[in-house]
Amino acid sequence: MRTKNFIVALFSTFVLLMSCNKDENENLYAPEITEDDMSASVKTDAAVEDLSSVVLEQLGELNLAARTAPTERQTPTCAVISVSPQAPYTPGQIITKTINFGTTGCAMPNNNLLKGKIIIKFTYQPKATSHTLTYSFENFSHNDIKVEGTRTITITRGVSTANPNDHLIFKIDLNLTVTLENGKILKITGVKTREIVEGQGTPELSDNVYQITGGWETVFPSGTVRIANITSPLVVKLSCPHIVKGIISYSKLDKPSATLDFGNGECNDKATLTINGVNYQITLRK
Repeated sequence: MRTKNFIVALFSTFVLLMSCNKDENENLYAPEITEDDMSASVKTDAAVEDLSSVVLEQLGELNLAARTAPTERQTPTCAVISVSPQAPYTPGQIITKTINFGTTGCAMPNNNLLKGKIIIKFTYQPKATSHTLTYSFENFSHNDIKVEGTRTITITRGVSTANPNDHLIFKIDLNLTVTLENGKILKITGVKTREIVEGQGTPELSDNVYQITGGWETVFPSGTVRIANITSPLVVKLSCPHIVKGIISYSKLDKPSATLDFGNGECNDKATLTINGVNYQITLRK
């Protein structure tokens, strides 16, 4: 895609500019970002968002996370879902929910293909003020890239500056290991916090609006390490396929490198990438 190549070119230019006047030791730990790195980042970001969407939807169907009547399901209809043990549940009982996408795969509404299994486990505590669950993977892939790791989500209710009303807050562990089609490995560590700020009191998911904060570190196949921090909260509308607002700041060795601004809240596929004070408009992928 021309858009993808354009973004890669921008990042390559940025790395060349940032590498000027750096000492030899720093360059050992900060190799230039490659086209493979950018491609891997795009694939991994898509996997992270799709996994979060499917898992949170499944929690909603277990009455842990929200309403249960979405206008468009994120979990593919061909997935086989099983829960063990069956209700009624006893407080303290461990519940396992398995989403099996099969060996040939099931396509999400955005056409990303999921294969294998996602296994969600949590302890049934109906009177608890917070719930922590884990989910892991069995022979799982997202668009033919292998995803491994055990992640946690902590669900609480509370108030915050983002939403003064009592609402759901999800703390999502981002730890993942991804093996690309070529065998190269990409690792992500970090945490995102997702809060529902609009739509919690209605029977549909499509009017939900979430605010996301947090940060993460990505180690690319080339050895390049990039740190990302959300410096202005990201805003996600379930009615829109793209992030509609917020800023992510990227850095290398604690030195600012680039920012990505998703706009003022309108639903579109545009964002502004800023490198060394120069702005570039880019087109977002679904």
